[in-house]
Amino acid sequence: MAQNERIEMEIKEKYRLEYEIKSSPKILFNYISTASGLSGWFADDVTVRDGVYTFLWQGDSAMARLLT
Repeated sequence: MAQNERIEMEIKEKYRLEYEIKSSPKILFNYISTASGLSGWFADDVTVRDGVYTFLWQGDSAMARLLT
């Protein structure tokens, strides 16, 4: 690699958000833990493959992995 070449890296930052939601835990868990639940309120479509969630919004997409 030449000295004048730059390597661009994406900086990842972990953040945490808290929201108060009035719902039973059973119903809420389904909305936040399944592809069909997430696509019902969060994105136009959500797919899960090999633990990677792909979120689609009007032609744009983002990928995420669930951390445990």
